[in-house]
Amino acid sequence: MKKSFVMFLLTLIIESTNSQVWIDQGATWHYNFSFMASGGFEKIVYTGDTIISGNTCQKLSSEQFNFAIDQFGNIIFVGSQLKGENYTYKSGDTIFWLQGNQFFVLYNFGAQPGDRWDVGFTITNSDCSNSLVKVDSIGTSSINGAALRWISISPDTNSIANFYGKAFEKFGSLEGYLFPTNLNSCDSSIIVDYTFYNLACYEDTNFSYINAPNNDCEYLLHLGIYEKLNTNLLSIYPNPSSGIVTIYKSNLQNYHAYIFNQLGLLEKEFSIKEKTESIDLSYLKNGIHTIKFVDENGQQLIKKIVLN
Repeated sequence: MKKSFVMFLLTLIIESTNSQVWIDQGATWHYNFSFMASGGFEKIVYTGDTIISGNTCQKLSSEQFNFAIDQFGNIIFVGSQLKGENYTYKSGDTIFWLQGNQFFVLYNFGAQPGDRWDVGFTITNSDCSNSLVKVDSIGTSSINGAALRWISISPDTNSIANFYGKAFEKFGSLEGYLFPTNLNSCDSSIIVDYTFYNLACYEDTNFSYINAPNNDCEYLLHLGIYEKLNTNLLSIYPNPSSGIVTIYKSNLQNYHAYIFNQLGLLEKEFSIKEKTESIDLSYLKNGIHTIKFVDENGQQLIKKIVLN
């Protein structure tokens, strides 16, 4: 009897540990996104379970809310669109997602630096050879009093998979999008504008994590028709530049900056705390680079810099 009770307790502990790895009922994400002069947010909701290939899978439904900037610098709502469903399931430390009729690894929170996995994209052009992502670093951070493991991932060499930044057990990607997106090309000579994502909010029945606590997750829908967007908060000069650039900010906000190449791959990240800061980019390749600035409230501003 005593032995049975001990085994029962061990089972509860194991189940409790495993349940932390992935989402619970009521899971809802809000990802902010930006692209050129438009942007908005995407809402992903865990709507129920279904059995696929013998696995109990979570059905995650997505809806994208789109906003644009008119000629007067006002933000206007231009509509929403359903983006379909993704299906995930967990096994131990690993989260799988469905691509076509086959499951591939989405996240592996037991991975070590240097580990790689295939996210399952079909290679549609000759300049990409794989859809591998690799683990650059791992760690543990406390969020809402819970110690959560994270992995920092990036596309492998010549990979078509656009998947980067920190991803946490329990809710997934923090600095990018929940799922990999397709780069469409691995040719660095092709100039492509990419959509940039970052997590704004996540919650489920047992956990609430909000990355931008000063804003409602869907605050853009509550602005009325217009809100002025100040695109002069940050200035970069000279532009074009031979390598040394100065960044000037006109407010008191601190920013974290991410620099991406023409393929959308992360090249450098840094913080901006002073009103004027100089950054050395001379080691980067010539061409157009995108800088994503994220302020303390999770709001984004996208700038382009040309290096020559």
